[in-house]
Amino acid sequence: MATYKQADYEALRHRCVELNQAGWKQADIARAFGLTPAWVSQTLKTFRQQGRPA
Repeated sequence: MATYKQADYEALRHRCVELNQAGWKQADIARAFGLTPAWVSQTLKTFRQQGRPA
């Protein structure tokens, strides 16, 4: 897993949502950024429940 600074995670969350909406699969997003599939899944779930401000 990649190591990111805490400040980087907000940008990563936004990018995960953008890529998912562009048709990327969760596993591909996780692999592209060195994240766990669970982290990507939780990020997308939170977005679906709370919208972009989440």
